[in-house]
Parts: sequence; structure tokens; C-alpha cells
Amino acid sequence: MDVRAEFVSYAERWLGKPYLWAGDDPMAGFDCSGLVMECGKAVGLFEDSWDFNAEGLWTRFKTKELTRPYQPYAGCLVLWFNAYGFAVHVAIMKNERLIIHAGGGGSKTATLQDAIRQNAFVMMRSLERVASARKALWNQDYRIVDPFRES
Repeated sequence: MDVRAEFVSYAERWLGKPYLWAGDDPMAGFDCSGLVMECGKAVGLFEDSWDFNAEGLWTRFKTKELTRPYQPYAGCLVLWFNAYGFAVHVAIMKNERLIIHAGGGGSKTATLQDAIRQNAFVMMRSLERVASARKALWNQDYRIVDPFRES
């Protein structure tokens, strides 16, 4: 299995794990960037000392952005941006259509009970549907990068 496939496979392992704000712990839960960081560290994509949020991931990989119109594929990262241009959410492409992300929570998701109440967990969803919802709710657009691509 290549590193890209291992990255996606490892992300799938955490489906159903609770969302936890600032979470990067396989035992306790993940937020969006914590999930990506854990998966990247597990396969050697990221150094163990790295700790990036969504904006940090964008800064690190923006030179590896796919060109529009996007044709995403497994292992790519999808990053959503707020009105100020900051990356605020990140997901992993499972294939050309589906993403894996820690979602449904936010800064008030501090406990397992909060995650349960908010239906916040690591989930697999359609990129199209998540993108449409984030656009409608918060006017957020996305960009896609391939962290495995050589610059």
C-alpha cells in the first residue's frame, strides 16, 4: 500500500470518533486539523513536532493547490475559508467524491457529552453536499491541495 492510500485508510479508522475542540488524541477525539495531523504523522507525511491548524495546513501546502476546476482524488486536503480569507476547516479526500472530516462541533464542543448533543464526530460525507452547506451557512468557499505532490 502506498503512503497516500495508508493516509486515507488511517483516516477511515477514526470514523465515528467524537469531535473535540482542539482535539488531536485518538483516545479522546479530534477536531478537523487534529484528525489530519494525526493521520499525516502516522504515515510520515508530517513531522511529529508539527502541530498545524487549518490555516497552518493551508500555509504549508498552498503551493500544492490543484487547479480549477477541481478534480480531487484520494489523499488531497480540502480547506474552507472564512470571509477574511483564513482557512477554518479541513477535510481529507477519500476518493474523488467523498471526504472524511471531524465536523459538527466547534469551540463549545469540549466533552463527549457536548459531541453527542451536537452530533459532532469524524464522518464521511459528500464533498459536494458539505461544500454546498458551508457556502449556504457561512459563505465559505474551499480550495484543494495535494500534500503528497512534489512542488
